[in-house]
Amino acid sequence: MTERDPHDTTELERQYDPRAVEPRWVRRWADEPFRADPASTKPPFTIVIPPPNVTGNLHLGHAFDNAIIDTLIRFKRMRGFEALFQPGTDHAGIATQVQVERALAAEGLDRHALGRDAFLERVWAWKERYGGIIYEQLQRLGVSADWSRTRFTMDEGLSRAVRTQFVELYHRGLVYRGERIVQWDPISQTTLSDLEVDREERPGKLYTLAYELEGGAVDGVDAILIATVRPETIFADVAVAVHPEDPRYAALVGRRVRIPLTERFVPLISDEAVEREFGTGALKITPAHDPTDFEIGERHGLARPSVIDREARLHGELVPAAFRGMDRFDARTVVVAALGEAGALREVRDHTVALGFSQRTKAPVEPLLSLQWFYDVRPAAQRVLEALDAGAMRIVPERYAKVNRDWLEAIRPWNISRQLWWGHRIPAWYDEDGQVIVPEPEAPLRDPSDDSRYAGRTLTQDPDVFDTWFSSNLWPFSTLGWPDEQDPFFQRFYPTDVLVTGYDILFFWVARMQLAAYELTDRAPFHTVMLHGLVLDAEGQKMSKSRGNGIDPLEVMDASGADALRFAVAYASTGAQDVRWDERRVEMGRAFANKLWNAARFALPYTLPFIQSFALRQMAVKHCNSITKPSAKPLHHLRR
Repeated sequence: MTERDPHDTTELERQYDPRAVEPRWVRRWADEPFRADPASTKPPFTIVIPPPNVTGNLHLGHAFDNAIIDTLIRFKRMRGFEALFQPGTDHAGIATQVQVERALAAEGLDRHALGRDAFLERVWAWKERYGGIIYEQLQRLGVSADWSRTRFTMDEGLSRAVRTQFVELYHRGLVYRGERIVQWDPISQTTLSDLEVDREERPGKLYTLAYELEGGAVDGVDAILIATVRPETIFADVAVAVHPEDPRYAALVGRRVRIPLTERFVPLISDEAVEREFGTGALKITPAHDPTDFEIGERHGLARPSVIDREARLHGELVPAAFRGMDRFDARTVVVAALGEAGALREVRDHTVALGFSQRTKAPVEPLLSLQWFYDVRPAAQRVLEALDAGAMRIVPERYAKVNRDWLEAIRPWNISRQLWWGHRIPAWYDEDGQVIVPEPEAPLRDPSDDSRYAGRTLTQDPDVFDTWFSSNLWPFSTLGWPDEQDPFFQRFYPTDVLVTGYDILFFWVARMQLAAYELTDRAPFHTVMLHGLVLDAEGQKMSKSRGNGIDPLEVMDASGADALRFAVAYASTGAQDVRWDERRVEMGRAFANKLWNAARFALPYTLPFIQSFALRQMAVKHCNSITKPSAKPLHHLRR
């Protein structure tokens, strides 16, 4: 049977079947994408897609984003705007590397055995094999993006933008190398961003330990009691801190106490960061293994010894030989037993502990002191705050404007380096003396190893790559040609208009795009941020593979059609509230599409002559234009 032309409206099937109708439009919109013309005289309107992971599959969050975006884009297009829906994907550093490493493990290999170059070849092959799947699925959703302009964060142009960003920031003094506490994944062997860590509350224990006063008792007090959830880290203690206004310890500040199970004595200091109400009001200070302790240590000039290595095992001369090499959690059990035998364990009680887990490996993250690259974003944050005050950007719903501001006001330097191989490699080199060498701003793409000024010197490039967010924070303008500000798409379609995304990445992506835009383009990246909620299961729980409660949007489209799914998520989008999945909304969408179909079947016999007459007139105009203006572009929009 010959397939009917989807634009032949002389007759419609009696029953609406999305499985017969939708695939035809998907093919047409993929073959003839909705191209935006930078030479158009129409007012521009731009939305960039929140880039999905290159190896990912469509999920309900993507459906939520894109249903809203496509509605806005189509509305503006029909209103006469030159509307650009800019598509693209993110290289997803950790997620992609973990997948490839798992595939290698199944072959009995690992990346270190392959070597960096061979491993990256495998990752690129993986990307070529799976990287287009998400585009096909988005097209199936009916997204009217300009598919001729797909971008990938590791494309040559976007890679140039990331490198230019780093070089400029380094020479402005905003990017530097230093030691700070990071969140370390002992399985993937890299630092993690906050977004890559899941916070969970787990049942644990609070241990009260006795630190004996040097020189004997004072007013009947012979020991300072410390409450801690991590007794295995006592060997890295360099002080005990109390609040300066805590009367219980006023007479003891300046004395020294002995760390249990050791012969080391550390000072008793005062600092306002100590919470008097927690535990005993006295805090063991371990600067290499806790961010608060690190800040206290910085203020008091304390040493920063480490006793947990990157495999999350106890190590170093400060650790008694009996505990060295033990896993952190196994060591906790043994250390607690030893403390009990030594009489230093005074109390153990149940306590809820907040733990961070790597999203990818599910391993508990370890706070570690590490030498990393950092970006001081505080000056840029101040510019964004001023822009928000001036009304340059609007957050919808408005209640998230305060959340946006609060995060920017409390912002700290950002750890932008990752110990991975997949990603944008940091363009910094080190000579034999460890001196850092970065390309010059006027030639950011030229490696120092190719620069005659460094001839005869042995240079080694930094092995780390950038945090994925450091790449994707350029997305609103790198996809449009930046740093080439003469690119017609950059000139015409930047700044973009609306950003649509979930509220859960307001800090990690949205705010960082605000920072990058003001730092590098002196303009807001978008005038409106529209936040939506998360899609939860029917019981209000977050969907996950481990829970087995996920909804596959592809299965929903198979059963009811893309329009029904789009209706369901758009209908539920109200004020960034989380949405409980309800199949009845899909049924509503399917019924609505069916009503439109039946209305069209009723109206077509009466309107078809007018439609055909209009089409003939447009064909005549097009024919005349082609004679008088041979270079005229086809009027694709008339067929839409």
